[in-house]
Amino acid sequence: MSLPSQSKFQVFTETYFMHLYHMAPVIDRADLAVEQPSDLLILAISLIGSQLRYPRDQPPTLLSESYYLKIKTLLYAKHEHDKLAILKTLCILCFWVITPPVVVSLDSSYHWLGVAVRLAYQMGLHRESSYLKLSNPGAARRLVWFIFCADKLQAAAFGRPIFISSQSINLRPLELEDFESPDAKAETFIQFTNLNKLLEKIVEFQDRRPRHLMNKCGLWILNSLKQWVATLPSNLNLHNDSGRREYCRGIAELHIHYFTCIILFIHLYGHVINPSMMTDTSLVASSCMARLYDEIDDHDEINYLTPVHNWSLMVGCIPQIHRLGDIGLLSEEHDLCNTELEIFVTALRCMRLKWPPANNILSTLDRLRTSKFHPMLPEDQSKVARPLVVLEGLFPFPRTCVPEWKW
Repeated sequence: MSLPSQSKFQVFTETYFMHLYHMAPVIDRADLAVEQPSDLLILAISLIGSQLRYPRDQPPTLLSESYYLKIKTLLYAKHEHDKLAILKTLCILCFWVITPPVVVSLDSSYHWLGVAVRLAYQMGLHRESSYLKLSNPGAARRLVWFIFCADKLQAAAFGRPIFISSQSINLRPLELEDFESPDAKAETFIQFTNLNKLLEKIVEFQDRRPRHLMNKCGLWILNSLKQWVATLPSNLNLHNDSGRREYCRGIAELHIHYFTCIILFIHLYGHVINPSMMTDTSLVASSCMARLYDEIDDHDEINYLTPVHNWSLMVGCIPQIHRLGDIGLLSEEHDLCNTELEIFVTALRCMRLKWPPANNILSTLDRLRTSKFHPMLPEDQSKVARPLVVLEGLFPFPRTCVPEWKW
């Protein structure tokens, strides 16, 4: 079986570590620096590296698919005996998203996620005691937490059952010592994992119908979201003390996920906790997301976003579309909503070049934008004073952060 040339492999490797490692630290440089790296890991790096390339005269999927088929062949032929190498490869296959989620297929990220979960369970990696026997426990621990995050994103985006819950694993949280390099990318993934633990609670509690229970769970999640953003390491904050910040896509992605969680939380719990906060809070979160996506686009890095952003972009569109249905909307507010909605649409058009499911979202958005809508809240609630304390706690940023912010 042929492998990519050394030149291509080096490019794919640098692409992975530069553009994806902060959200998927599953393969280390040490794995590839040995005299004879695993064929499976070489192909895994080549697969994701080729997927992240800028499209040229043909869709990047054509090149990536050749690596994908080779990976499948080696997996089914039991070519690789190192179970950790297999698990690392399965984690990379969680990014293989070329068909819409409604298509039933074994060639999907959801299938490979399930395989990864079951292999991790078989290896005993859900128990902390198992790590005492491993030569590199930090690397294995990162794999399980990556799988945990991918599982929560699948559950939230597609309403699917959770494969691996916090209750089913006895594993300590990630620490910087678990990473090959304890840098900002490591810190980003640690905070991304912490945020997905809250996403698990949001998804988990949504079916608990009694109002008193919904209220209790919702307040806990709300306070936890505030605590998450309030306790971020200073180097991961969007703004420094003077209100300025330097661009970093990893930090932008981290906060995009945070704002996505807020909108999802408000959609599920806002009517129980404080109905008057629903429209305002979701719209502020959406506006923050739009500004971050616009900045990523300005730096020409939409290309490096992974398929989960299809979902985040869709979630970000919802408050804007609902706001456009408000019959009392001022003309400047209408123009602002359309501008921010167009930022999401522009990003999705770029995403669809390599992640085809974005086409389905764009079709749905086109249909919704030409339909008639109603405000998210009854008219008598639209005049309720804005919950300033809630907004300040969820958005501890300069008040000039987004135009939509009206105090």
